[in-house]
Amino acid sequence: MGSKRYGSKAEYDRLRKAAKASDWIGANLRKRAWEALAVEVFGREQIEQARTALRGEADFEDAVDFEGAEFRYRVVTQPGVRLAGDPTVYDPPLAPGEIVEVELDFDGPDGARVVNRRVRLSRPNFPPVARCTLLDARRLDDPLGRLVADLVYSPEELEEARREADGREPEYIEFSVIVVPGQPNNIDLDPPLAVGEVIDAFLLVPFADAQPAEAQDEIEAYLALGEVECERVAYRQFPRKALPEGGVERFQGAETEEVSSERDAAMAGYTIIYEKVVGSE
Repeated sequence: MGSKRYGSKAEYDRLRKAAKASDWIGANLRKRAWEALAVEVFGREQIEQARTALRGEADFEDAVDFEGAEFRYRVVTQPGVRLAGDPTVYDPPLAPGEIVEVELDFDGPDGARVVNRRVRLSRPNFPPVARCTLLDARRLDDPLGRLVADLVYSPEELEEARREADGREPEYIEFSVIVVPGQPNNIDLDPPLAVGEVIDAFLLVPFADAQPAEAQDEIEAYLALGEVECERVAYRQFPRKALPEGGVERFQGAETEEVSSERDAAMAGYTIIYEKVVGSE
């Protein structure tokens, strides 16, 4: 059997001994390719149970799809015909990159469930990951800052931001711009992100002066000349608004990073903005 399927007995023995798999790797079911693979393995009904695992719990009624569910997989790292603990002889031999085990962990009607399956599947193909500029801060009296603020926030949303800031007026806006189209690395959007779209937009107001003296002293200790600390009062992650034609050209050649739905949502509520100080000679 060895010589027929795998060449020489030495080659068969090499393959038999070499088969290895990775540790568990987490995958996000909010990517459609992973969801489709999970449905293929576990069935649609079980995936639908996992989709809204937290929505029955207090304070989690607005949980997004698959929040609270964990999907993991193991992938072949060295080729072979066997895996440790698995008596199956695979023909053709397992190849690096193949998924050989998957696990779904979620809270079902009867409590927590962990479902494990041995499989032999190829890793899904994913769309390109979008890239965006690093966060850029602009004053609202700057033409680009005003353009982005008016594009992303309606007058009603600006008024809501003022109320949230106890009457303070937003003076800055932070935002990023898509320069390479595609999807975020951990979810899929319809349609994909396009060049020129604004993402992760924050309205900023100067930090309130009404605070303990020791806190004020601490802030002033690390602020350099020309820096002001601001508070984020409004956030739009993917407003699906794009700069006018040609507006993205000013960002060409800028440093970029991958887009993620978790990229800035969990960042601290405060940021330091650098203002150029112009004084007399």
